[in-house]
Amino acid sequence: MILKNYKIAFTTIALIGVLLIATPALSIYVHLPSGTQFSDIYLLGPNHLATGYPFDITVGQNYTTYVVIANHLVAPAYYIAYVKLRNQTDLLPNVTTGMPSPVQPLYEYRSFLGNGENCIYTLTFSFPSVSFSKSHCLIKDLTINNSTYQLNKPATWDSTNKGFYYELLVELWVYNSQTNKVEFNQHFVGIYLNMTMPG
Repeated sequence: MILKNYKIAFTTIALIGVLLIATPALSIYVHLPSGTQFSDIYLLGPNHLATGYPFDITVGQNYTTYVVIANHLVAPAYYIAYVKLRNQTDLLPNVTTGMPSPVQPLYEYRSFLGNGENCIYTLTFSFPSVSFSKSHCLIKDLTINNSTYQLNKPATWDSTNKGFYYELLVELWVYNSQTNKVEFNQHFVGIYLNMTMPG
């Protein structure tokens, strides 16, 4: 009986030893799930912090924020971040259905990032030509990083919040090697802007 117990103990120790020795070799063939895999995008204010975002906007003045893209997909990835300007009636991206905002992109950032890498892009913008009436605001032009885009984007007076509101929106898209397309990644960030009438 004692000899049988020794055989069981010896066999158990031998199997544990084989598993310990074989584990590195098995990792080549067996891929265990590793943490959550995701991409991320966020905006930083003018001091590279998550504060101090521009809000009350004066016509012709430059404002600077920073777009940060981060790759945590456990593989290299190709990204495009599209900058859009929406008013109160333009639709936001729909994360549930995976649909981006239908608003046309104005500007884009492209990057190829390895796993764990991130990049920071400057987003400097201004509104050189805006017209106002009592109940309407019309943005005629938007300048992003020294490139000017004609818009004619209207907004109506928001009597509850007392302003003409827009949102500067940045959507994250990533290349999908299975479909061979760049697709909306269901991540986006934005800052609300109140166009202020001249004094």
